[in-house]
Amino acid sequence: MTDSQYIAHLQNSLCDASDEAAYKKLFYYFHPLLRRFAYNLLGNAEVAEEIVSDVLLNIWTMRDRIALVNDLKLYLFKSVKNASLNYLKSAAYKNGKLTGAFEDKDELYISPESEYIHSELQQLLLSAINRLPARCQMVFRLVKEYGLSYAQVSAVMDISQNTIETHMKLALKKLKVILDSYRKGA
Repeated sequence: MTDSQYIAHLQNSLCDASDEAAYKKLFYYFHPLLRRFAYNLLGNAEVAEEIVSDVLLNIWTMRDRIALVNDLKLYLFKSVKNASLNYLKSAAYKNGKLTGAFEDKDELYISPESEYIHSELQQLLLSAINRLPARCQMVFRLVKEYGLSYAQVSAVMDISQNTIETHMKLALKKLKVILDSYRKGA
């Protein structure tokens, strides 16, 4: 069973039987992805957590209509994006009340040397990704970090698939240059 089929199965269980177990599985499946996505948009862990929790709670409250959603993953990413943009437009953002930091690391390395190399490379890549133009960076993150298809990214960002391909080519070209220079220096 693919991820899409698994999500559709849980979505149908949630809609048809108000299955709390299916909701919990959907919640735990999407929560980390959506939280990281919201944090990348907002730069604030607490607000990202609140927005994601609200969006996922909305799935439970609208469970009887959730079967009408064709692509739940796309729906959730768009919902989080819209809620994040609404927050950024709100008075709380304009008054400069953004604080906090979030760091999610899954470090499972055998030797300290490999951990150091991984950390150094991760910092290099993160720095390179952060230096990409804003839209290019968002396209790259949605495709590579969150696993969205070009069609889904097109729907989330309201841009054409050709534009997405252009952004991805640019991002990959810039990252390749940085990685090549790292390899030559190592």
